[in-house]
Amino acid sequence: MAGFRLTTLKRTELTGDDGGVVLSVLSQPKRFALLVYLAVEGSDGLIRRDTVAALFWPDQGQAGARTNLRKSLCFLRRSLGQDVVVTRGDEEVGVDPPLLYCDVVALLDGDAADGNGTAASVEGAFLEGFRLHGCGQAEHGLRDLRSNVAMQSP
Repeated sequence: MAGFRLTTLKRTELTGDDGGVVLSVLSQPKRFALLVYLAVEGSDGLIRRDTVAALFWPDQGQAGARTNLRKSLCFLRRSLGQDVVVTRGDEEVGVDPPLLYCDVVALLDGDAADGNGTAASVEGAFLEGFRLHGCGQAEHGLRDLRSNVAMQSP
C-alpha cells in the first residue's frame, strides 16, 4: 500500500495515508513539479542528478543547480519522510514507487489499480492549469508528458 497518493489527473493533490493533504509540497510549485518528475520519469528507475538539476535550474551553473536540487530533496524528505525519495550514491535520485502511488504512472503503465488496490481514476488532463515559471526545459517536459498522457487516456 502506498504511503502517499499523488494525483495529477483532473485535479492536483498529494495526500498521506491519513487522507490529509500535504500542503507543504503542494504550495511549492517547483518542488511539487520535481516530485512529479521523479515519480513519472523515474518510474522505471533512478535518474541522473545532473539531468534533473539542469532541467529545473537551467540558469544556475552545475554546482548551483546541484545545490538547489539537494535542498529541494531535503525539503521533500522532511515533508514525506526519509524513505520516499531514494538515491544511489551522489549521482542518481528517484522515488520509491511502493511509497508514492501516482495516478499518471498507473495510467502510463496500463495498471488499473491504485495504491490501495482499487480502480484508479484516469480521467482529466495531466496537471491541468499547472505552470512552472522560470524553468523552460521543465515546462517543455511537462508539455511532452501532457501529450503522452492525452494519447494514453481512454
